[in-house]
Amino acid sequence: DIGDTLAKLAGLLEEGRMPWPIPNVNTIRREFVTKALLKGASFSALCREHGISRKTGYKWRQRALSEA
Repeated sequence: DIGDTLAKLAGLLEEGRMPWPIPNVNTIRREFVTKALLKGASFSALCREHGISRKTGYKWRQRALSEA
């Protein structure tokens, strides 16, 4: 049942093992910046999709542009 499944997943999480990959912040940031630099992309929608504020989105985009 669902209780057993949740208990198993909680155990895997505690052990640092999950049955699916968990992306790190750098992966999320790189994906966001790639999409944000596309012409016609809705910046606000991308921020919502990635769970970040617009202020953070602008920082990430600016850093990526200054590193390029």
